[in-house]
Amino acid sequence: FGSSSSPRRPPPPQQTPGRAPASRERAAMKQVAVAFFAVVASLAMSGIDCAMLRAQARQEPDTACGKGFDNLVKGSQDYYRTAAVELFTHPSHTMDNATFEAEFECWFASMCTTKCGGLASQADSRKAKLTEMCQSVEADWLKIWKMFSQDEIKWFKNSYPSAEVEGSEEGSEVHYKNLVKGSQDYYRTAAVELFTHPSHTMDNATFEAEFECWFASMCTTKCGGLPSQADARKADLTAMCLSVEADWLKIWKMFSQEEIKWFKNNYPSDEVEGSEEGSEVHYKQAMETAKEVSKKELLCMTLFTIDDECVKWPYIRLTK
Repeated sequence: FGSSSSPRRPPPPQQTPGRAPASRERAAMKQVAVAFFAVVASLAMSGIDCAMLRAQARQEPDTACGKGFDNLVKGSQDYYRTAAVELFTHPSHTMDNATFEAEFECWFASMCTTKCGGLASQADSRKAKLTEMCQSVEADWLKIWKMFSQDEIKWFKNSYPSAEVEGSEEGSEVHYKNLVKGSQDYYRTAAVELFTHPSHTMDNATFEAEFECWFASMCTTKCGGLPSQADARKADLTAMCLSVEADWLKIWKMFSQEEIKWFKNNYPSDEVEGSEEGSEVHYKQAMETAKEVSKKELLCMTLFTIDDECVKWPYIRLTK
């Protein structure tokens, strides 16, 4: 979803090893998403044309993102670029506009496409206060949230694209938080034990939502009915997953053909065709990013979940 006109950003600073608070990334996303909506709603999109341009695109983008950020007119994209700079001023969140670029572009495109649900601008009554709160390093997301009208609160809750993941049965839906406590406890132990490489100790927090999503999907589908191979590979799997020298390819080679096929068919990062021949974008970019950045840890979690019978214990069973 990125564009060639995006300003270059410096690489994110090295993170200090150790697990971040579980709610940190969600709080960051919430604060900026809430502020972002309030700013756009204040303008009521009156000066922004959000019509679709790329009628020639071979496949419609995910409707959760409206018509897609790349299909917005240049003026709308330029508006987002300025907002993505002006609103990310807190020292702890200056890189979030790059880290979650696809997600914020998705939400902005959705607001443009739906004209913010027809909500009226309140710029005259709150623009000054909103600007102050959004650029303050002391004001938290709750102060922005309290500036929402009841109609805006209702629309935001109904429209922000964070829908449930469909389960294996028709009509069923599942979130990680809807798993039984034993399954959640299993994930928590796995998220600690498997993220031991010095370069990836923070990934369990950075991609918490993505790993929880995949774990919940595995639990809901019972890992596609794949049998446990704990007796044959648990010792080697433990050694490879805890090693700081073994890379993801060594784990991948431990997958059976059935497991490879199942993983490729079920991990939620399907590709869709882009606007130019040969180009591809992932409609679940956050899931794809988590897979590429923490591929070894993801593969280890997948095999341990299968071998622990998807899952029958409240903790990951390592061989030590």
